[in-house]
Amino acid sequence: MNSPSNENRDDLIIVARAVRTRGLKGELVADVLTDFPERFEHVSELTGVGSSGERKQLEGERVQLSQDEFYDWELEGCSVENKLGSVIGKVREVMRTGGVELLVVENEARREILIPMAQSIVVEIDKSSKKISIDPPEGLLDL
Repeated sequence: MNSPSNENRDDLIIVARAVRTRGLKGELVADVLTDFPERFEHVSELTGVGSSGERKQLEGERVQLSQDEFYDWELEGCSVENKLGSVIGKVREVMRTGGVELLVVENEARREILIPMAQSIVVEIDKSSKKISIDPPEGLLDL
């Protein structure tokens, strides 16, 4: 016999885990638990499951960001190119350091390259084509 907290869990896919609240409007900060968040780009409804098993439908409740702000999952998987169009690699994750965020880019050789999200370096982000253009200072890509 299933306990209430396990009831119908087999029909769910865990996408993220809430780690804390943020702000005054019931916002949540969550850890994404998938290596392929782009699978869920067109999902418009999620089910939140509380610690005691209660469920709540979450429909389109994410905060709308300004034009120059992005969710981490929107950047993950983006192709990163220099200003001449040469491909550097793909964004694996966004690293938060307490200062300037870093794009963790993995190249074809699976080498990790850290690119600061400074406006002088990241010159264009095109979410629709999953492309980021950068103008790296000399030596940045050699680190």
